[in-house]
Amino acid sequence: MNGKYDTVVLLATYNGERYIEELLSSLRDQELKDFDVVVSDDGSTDDTGRIIADDKFSPDIPLHLLTRPKDDEKGAKANFLFLIESTEADTYFLCDQDDVWFSSKMKKEKERLDELRKRFGDDVPLLVFSDAKVTDGALNVIDASFLSMNGLSGERTDFRQVLIDNVAPGCTMCFNRALREKYLSGSVKSGDKGSLQLIEMHDHYLLMIAAVFGHVSFLNEPTLFYRQHEDNQVGSEGESKAAKIKRNLSSLLSGTFKKEKKDFIEKKKDLAKVMLRFPDLPDEAENIFSQFLSMDRMKKSERMRFLKENNIGRNRNDLWFRLFA
Repeated sequence: MNGKYDTVVLLATYNGERYIEELLSSLRDQELKDFDVVVSDDGSTDDTGRIIADDKFSPDIPLHLLTRPKDDEKGAKANFLFLIESTEADTYFLCDQDDVWFSSKMKKEKERLDELRKRFGDDVPLLVFSDAKVTDGALNVIDASFLSMNGLSGERTDFRQVLIDNVAPGCTMCFNRALREKYLSGSVKSGDKGSLQLIEMHDHYLLMIAAVFGHVSFLNEPTLFYRQHEDNQVGSEGESKAAKIKRNLSSLLSGTFKKEKKDFIEKKKDLAKVMLRFPDLPDEAENIFSQFLSMDRMKKSERMRFLKENNIGRNRNDLWFRLFA
């Protein structure tokens, strides 16, 4: 272990005054006590900063506030990557400003991470993630499982599957120093607008790095309330089958269906491009990503076979993906 901190919670904030006090209270009540919180604010214009600095939390939670360069890209993705780049630690948690963590969250996830360390060593990227209970703004439970609500499976963590679907929201993650170091060796950086555009979100990118270069473990239980409200920058996309059919029918009638599906696939190709920039990419991953990017040169039957044989597809609603890929 050689990080500046042993265990750290990275908290990205922006105009979070409505909910951040509940989040900080849940951090204070964690069963795991020995950790620091590093905060990066994205230019809040409300009372977020004052709440963070409030004396009611500082005795129990060591808080460290970082200042981002003024010309850095805005948004949660860039803010979290800045936090990761700026913070040396042995164990990392990512924290959204509007969620509420169960008191056992950090303890359980770190215990699972420590099991991976014993099994695989701490010099390879290791990542643990859990499920979450989805709630409204008042913490009324909408769904007992974020994953099932979105038709996702926590067991689908092979890099071929991660390429298409992100099954691990950042707020459910716990990872080691080696994953941060592997991220630093890649081409995506918080201050580089061009490279940032090639990944949808920071958590998807981190999960992919762990899946390719190390090991991922799913803790099959909810460890937090995942709050959904009108101010969410990114949230749960869960919808009923009927609602999805209605949406797709509307897209078909309006003529946007094919473009929407193609745009989805292009985002996955961008992620493959980013991964191919790693100088030490394993041969198997390099081969899969390269073929995925060259699918336009394949016949339809060849594309379908390539996707099927390599189990590349969506957690659900996979048919349209294979038809339009």
